[in-house]
Amino acid sequence: MGMLGPISKCPHCQKIPSFLLFETTLAKDSPLSRNGWKTITFACPDCHAIVSTQIDPVAIRSEILEHVEKVIAPLVQEQSALRSQIATLQETLERILRPQR
Repeated sequence: MGMLGPISKCPHCQKIPSFLLFETTLAKDSPLSRNGWKTITFACPDCHAIVSTQIDPVAIRSEILEHVEKVIAPLVQEQSALRSQIATLQETLERILRPQR
């Protein structure tokens, strides 16, 4: 047992790695699929057996931000145009309601 708890061994070669290798891959539900999830795969540095795979949180975050920006950008432009129209209408209304001398 190490200072922080049990020492983890590679499930394939049983060696105790001091670090893990990682690479990004694409996980698909079939070889013919066009789309998939970007993943991170962790492997033993000695035998290169895959120890773990997970969805890449950085890639997911980037994809979500990109999608949100695509959705929000037109809304921000529309809001700006509406504010300009409101200002014009307020000016027109003030002119109409201004007392005549």
